[in-house]
Amino acid sequence: MSHEPPGASFSDLVDAFLRPPKLLRINHRRETPDGLVRVLSHLELWPWRVVLRGARADKNELDDAEIQRQIPSPPEAPGSSTVSVGVLGPEHLASNRAAMEWTLGWSIFDDLGTEYRVIGASSGGAGRWSDFEVTFEPPVPVTVSRVTISALDGDVIEVDPTIE
Repeated sequence: MSHEPPGASFSDLVDAFLRPPKLLRINHRRETPDGLVRVLSHLELWPWRVVLRGARADKNELDDAEIQRQIPSPPEAPGSSTVSVGVLGPEHLASNRAAMEWTLGWSIFDDLGTEYRVIGASSGGAGRWSDFEVTFEPPVPVTVSRVTISALDGDVIEVDPTIE
């Protein structure tokens, strides 16, 4: 599946990286009663995609030092020259899965009715906090006058694409 916009050559896409994308500031912070804080930083409007960037912090998550203390080290084999690093338990994997599902739960809409789809997402950080990005296509049409960001929990954020 190609993610190149219709009519755009590979050269056009490479040249787009020489010019920064249009950035729409969001500056939205929300804290939930259960201790999750999320900050939506901005939308990047590229010629072929839209990228939502933000961060999340969870006071209920363990920090990195606590996680390291909980990872059991496997016993070393006699005469082994390898170093054991330990294994993450199911509770850590479940937490990572929940964070990724949360990251994939974002949607965007606009006043023209453009149908956006998620084409990629990533999240990474340390313990209680992580940065995230969600990539959508197609790009936002230049004639749009309102972009709406929606979260799985029902939070809706309006962004004016004419204000950078």
